[in-house]
Amino acid sequence: MRNYLKTLYILTLRELRSYFDNITSYVVLLLFLLLWEFLFFRDIFLYSEASLRILFDVLPWLLLILVPAVTMGTIAQMRSEGTIEYSLTQPITPLQFLLSKFLASFKFVAIAILLTLPVAVSLSFFGKFDLGILFSQYLGSLFLASATVSIGIFVSSLFKSQMAALITSAFIIFVLTIVGSDLVTLSLPLVLTLLAERISLMSHFSSVIRGVLDIRDIIYFLSLTVIFLSLSLFFLLKTKYAKVHVVLRRTISLVTTIIGIGVVLNVLANQLPYRLDLSQGKLYSLSPATKKIVKEIPDVVNITVYASSKLPTKFQPVLRDTKDILRDYQLVGGGKIHFEIKNPDEDATAEEEAGALGINAVQFNVIDKEEFKVQKGYLGLNVTYQGKNEMIPFIQSTADLEYQLTGFIKGMTSSSKKKIVFLQGHGEGDPQQMYPQFEQELQKQYDVSTLTFDDSHQTLPDKIDTLIIAGPTEKIPDDQAQQIVAYLKNGGSALILVDGVLVSTQTFSAQVNQNRLEEILLPFGVKVNPTLLYDLGSNENVTFSGGAMNYVLPYPFWVKALPKDSATATHGIESVTLPWASPVNILNQSSEVEAQKLLVTSSHGGHQSDSFNIEPNQNFSSDSTGEYTVAVSLLGNFGDDASKKTRLVLVGDSEFLVDQFTAAGSGNAAFSLNATDWLAQDEALSTIRSKVGGTSSLSFEKDWQKQALRIGNLALVVLLVAGFGMCRLLKRRRLQKKTYSTLHSTSA
Repeated sequence: MRNYLKTLYILTLRELRSYFDNITSYVVLLLFLLLWEFLFFRDIFLYSEASLRILFDVLPWLLLILVPAVTMGTIAQMRSEGTIEYSLTQPITPLQFLLSKFLASFKFVAIAILLTLPVAVSLSFFGKFDLGILFSQYLGSLFLASATVSIGIFVSSLFKSQMAALITSAFIIFVLTIVGSDLVTLSLPLVLTLLAERISLMSHFSSVIRGVLDIRDIIYFLSLTVIFLSLSLFFLLKTKYAKVHVVLRRTISLVTTIIGIGVVLNVLANQLPYRLDLSQGKLYSLSPATKKIVKEIPDVVNITVYASSKLPTKFQPVLRDTKDILRDYQLVGGGKIHFEIKNPDEDATAEEEAGALGINAVQFNVIDKEEFKVQKGYLGLNVTYQGKNEMIPFIQSTADLEYQLTGFIKGMTSSSKKKIVFLQGHGEGDPQQMYPQFEQELQKQYDVSTLTFDDSHQTLPDKIDTLIIAGPTEKIPDDQAQQIVAYLKNGGSALILVDGVLVSTQTFSAQVNQNRLEEILLPFGVKVNPTLLYDLGSNENVTFSGGAMNYVLPYPFWVKALPKDSATATHGIESVTLPWASPVNILNQSSEVEAQKLLVTSSHGGHQSDSFNIEPNQNFSSDSTGEYTVAVSLLGNFGDDASKKTRLVLVGDSEFLVDQFTAAGSGNAAFSLNATDWLAQDEALSTIRSKVGGTSSLSFEKDWQKQALRIGNLALVVLLVAGFGMCRLLKRRRLQKKTYSTLHSTSA
């Protein structure tokens, strides 16, 4: 066995050297990497995410070019030169011969993929990467390379013409890549649609690069590799043996068995889904908080998924992941969680049920036979417990599915809810109109109401767990302010959002807010300054209209605030977008008060005072840039009773809660809800919510840094590939001259 592997190693090394001794290989490698990185850097700064997802999304299409070019001559060239028969008569087995070709080609493609690692390293200086997801992306790319290289080797074993091998292998890889897309599946019957999705390279590759190693994907790639290599072995042996030879008959039986085992394993893997979550935040595993809540359910919770069997391709992974998540709930629940899947397209009763619950068919625009077509489908979910029910009309993504499900379960199974009150009557917006998404999320977990001081309500009601004052623009009367201060000093909790500067988007102007709640905030040693913050290093891109054109520009007044001190409110959050925010100051605090900076600007923050100009195209001053605090929390005793501790969260902005900024998975939604949980001392869902906080952002101080990254990485590719190639080819040429000179001297 040792000699067998040693021979295989030597053969593989010889084949690999043949790639690096050929100038064409360097040209192909260089063109592949330059095109790949060019496509990546064209889009990465628009999304500004610390992730290589964009890079790997295009890899299957680029391997259509690279792999056929690398593998086309592995066997076809030997057939055309008539040396294949001679090679197979050498003291090596056909399997060693084949595996050496495969391993050398695979290593060459793997080197091409791994040469993009400097991109990840360089970007990591400007944002925090999830190393688990990054590892999964490269591992998934190697799985994909293994499968496609085996296809290329197989096709090369069929032809004498390298060009024919290149075109055929590119076609087969293209078909396996596109077969699961809507372009193909829409014209297929249901059975063939499911089959097409399961044999698609793209669907399995997309699953792996999320950060999840699913047994179904691993078995798919490995079985595909082994099947095509076994077919290649069969066609090699056909060259060596006659059709009636016993070795050939045994090989046919072996190949048939391998294909059968591969099919069976893939079918079984779909019935027994096991997966390894490699993401650092365990984004695809149930959190400890969910497990605790589910285990404490007093009675059975029923979950029904209403899903069409023929959904567009992009929603097939969503359905698959939904099933996996519900199986995890069922496993943890120990009989307290029951779920079933119904198809309203085929079951009239299920269609009626879904309609009654508010789960309706959604229309999709898809392409069928060179024309746009409207397709309808269901992918909703309903949770029922003791006559109560909560539903998701359509599951767009599973990123926040755990948070939603656990929130439903906790809300329905809890015997009582804590009380959240929004203060009104001083210019604060109605939460149902100004912050509907935030208010709806609170409703799932809390008893939410509003309070306006009037003849019927002249005092704060008893048993308020958290008071929210969001964006007041009018002065709060002294007697009301005194009641709020007394409530807080008596162990109360409040989320206070104050705009230091009021901005009008209609006139694009700004003015100081004269009512910044100083009468309430100063007794607790905090205040909001009447200045307008901007951040030159961490901000959002905003679309502006300019005549008939729209422009996407970085807008420093929309600050992407960064977490500072470790706290529940900022756990797992990468950034929070604060439009037109003002700095928050922490004044002198006693040792009994724990004051934390929750959110700050980057070190390139600045501010305007008195004369405000909020136009995007202006020269922002960088003379007084630095880190500014925009959100703080206080925990401590401010009253006479030492056992009663005040909880206060102050943010120098209120507009960050509008729906535009609180979409599912955003840092804004997670921060505001986590802060409310901490204030209400009900933090069960905070750790789950933080998993949906999104990808870390890239933060650049200057535009030249982006250009330096782009040009630097492209130049590095040229230097690495061209430099190594020149050194190796020159060394080889020197060795050839040295050998010739030695032989010439001896003969003389």
